[in-house]
Amino acid sequence: MAEVQYVIEKRSLKVKGVKEDRYLPKLVSSGRNTTKDIAKKSIIQGTISDLEFPQFIDMLVRTIKEDLKSGLRVQLGDLGTLVPTITCKAVKSFDDLDMDAVKKKTVRFQQSLDLKTELKKVSFRKSNIGTIKHM
Repeated sequence: MAEVQYVIEKRSLKVKGVKEDRYLPKLVSSGRNTTKDIAKKSIIQGTISDLEFPQFIDMLVRTIKEDLKSGLRVQLGDLGTLVPTITCKAVKSFDDLDMDAVKKKTVRFQQSLDLKTELKKVSFRKSNIGTIKHM
């Protein structure tokens, strides 16, 4: 079973209008995989060569970016779906709403039911790194 480590993070949060210190778990990064790392792990013997697979991954990423910029939802198999979203300030009337009200454009990830089920099997343990303090 996979195991993920976490540390306790001290955060100053507003609770009912009053700033109070609270403690929250924060995952410890296990590192990062690049598309080249993923390609190395994913090469299927005889189907795609060692040289072609990283190029395929790069092409796939470029295509996904273009689709997201076009407003398309991108289904990534049993992993989940990338969904383009916008955040904007609320306005009082329909006529006042235009693209100037948009604060940010982001991509939201919706995990698949399969991934959600797999993640339930992950165990967590407190890291011996200690507590991270934020101001």
